[in-house]
Amino acid sequence: MKKLFFCLSCFIVLSSLIFAQKIEVEGAEPYQYEEFPEWAHQLRRSEIITVGSYPFTVMAVGFGYSFYRYFANNMDNKYSPNPFMNANNKNYSAEEQKKMIKYAAGMSFGIGLTDFIINQVIISKEKKQEKLKEEAWDPDIEIIPVKKDTGSME
Repeated sequence: MKKLFFCLSCFIVLSSLIFAQKIEVEGAEPYQYEEFPEWAHQLRRSEIITVGSYPFTVMAVGFGYSFYRYFANNMDNKYSPNPFMNANNKNYSAEEQKKMIKYAAGMSFGIGLTDFIINQVIISKEKKQEKLKEEAWDPDIEIIPVKKDTGSME
């Protein structure tokens, strides 16, 4: 009975898509890269890196904390580190889980902030080099290459 209900509901939902109309909005265009300032692009990049690094920092903090507990409890096998144990494991207290989540969030924020700072330094260096090139270029000077004399001396 459940299979029949599921199949029937899927059929009704999918068949209704046949008669759906496409809505076209006139004048709507996707955002262009130039519409936003450069700092907004860099901030978005750092946000993506911060959020993207969070699962990895949770895993790293959990593994590091399990090693800490193992050595703090005189290497008792009850506390042996397990790399596949997550923060919601029953072996951790609620306070330990909160600490692990906070440390992971702090590490992720630090990774995103570090990326933002490194990119700002790189961008400012590029701007300085570009400015120096513009100042050093003189349109009145023409550089003519010197041709080597390939003939023999007589």
